[in-house]
Amino acid sequence: MRRPPELTGDFDRFKKGLGAASDEQAWETLRHTRWTTLDERTLGNTILALLDAQLTGDPRTASDALATFAQDKIHHHITPRELWNFLEGREIRPAEVAKDKNLIARARQCRNDYLHSQAFSIGDLVLPRAEAETAVTTLLDSSGSTRRIFLVGPAGIGKTGVTGQIVRRIADAGWIASTRLSGPPRSVANSWDARNPR
Repeated sequence: MRRPPELTGDFDRFKKGLGAASDEQAWETLRHTRWTTLDERTLGNTILALLDAQLTGDPRTASDALATFAQDKIHHHITPRELWNFLEGREIRPAEVAKDKNLIARARQCRNDYLHSQAFSIGDLVLPRAEAETAVTTLLDSSGSTRRIFLVGPAGIGKTGVTGQIVRRIADAGWIASTRLSGPPRSVANSWDARNPR
C-alpha cells in the first residue's frame, strides 16, 4: 500500500514502536486496531492524571490555568519557555520525578492492582501462551532496542490472558510493566511499556 508523503514520518515512528516491524506487519496491526474518540469526561480525567504526574500543585488549578492561557493565545505562536513562565507565575512547576522516592513503589502498586483486577485464567487453569513468551523475551532483550510492544487480535482470542502472563513475567524479572488498553473493553489492541527500575 502506498503511503501519503505527509504521513511517512508518523508511519515510520509507528513501525519503530512495534519493534522495527515491516510495512506489511504495521499495516496489518493498524487494520485490526479499533480507534475510538475519548468522551469529554474520560479526556478530562486523563488530562488531570497527566498533570498530577508531571506538575507540582493541584492538577485542577493547572488545568484551569492552561485553559485560560490557551484562550488568550488563540492564533499566537507559543514557545515552551513562554508556557513555563506562565505556569511558574502561578507557582506551578515541573514535578521532580527523579527525586520521587515513592515513584517505583507506586508503579509496582499499579502493576499489582492490575494483576488483581481480573482473572487471567480459565477457572484455575492458566494456559501458557507462546505470544507471552515472545513478548517477554523481546521486552527483556538486553540490547534495549524495544521497550514497547502491541498485542493485536480479534475480541475473545485471549489477549487479556496473554497480558496477565506478560505483566507477571516482567514483574518476576524485577522490571516494571505498564499496560494500556486501546479502546473500550475487549479491544483489539493492548500495549506495554517496560522499564528496569535498577
